[in-house]
Amino acid sequence: NGDCASPEGARDMLRASGADAVMIGRAAQGRPWLVGDIAHALATGSNRPAPDMPTRSALAREHLDGLLTLMGAEAGLRHARKHLAAYVDHSFDARNEVIYKLKQQLLTTASVNQAYDLIDEIFLSDYAEAAA
Repeated sequence: NGDCASPEGARDMLRASGADAVMIGRAAQGRPWLVGDIAHALATGSNRPAPDMPTRSALAREHLDGLLTLMGAEAGLRHARKHLAAYVDHSFDARNEVIYKLKQQLLTTASVNQAYDLIDEIFLSDYAEAAA
């Protein structure tokens, strides 16, 4: 329990502890596919490829959709911004200036439409693909 952030980490934890399972928490923020990746690796012994940028974009949009539905536009967007930033952090090198600036806009936007536009710009643009 705690700090399980990769299939390798899960294998090591299970081996060292003799436990039947691991718990994944913070490490899944911004990469909800991590739980499935770990389950797949433990079941098969092999790692799955990382999701491509269109998949990451779709997952971030779905996450935003869910929070907006659950909490309403203002509160949902305010809550979503930190989660959306985590998608960016797990997808790009933090030193990329263009992505960094777009992430800052995403973190501060008060517009739902702008948030969707920024998700697309971050994950689906030509320079985003090059930055990945």
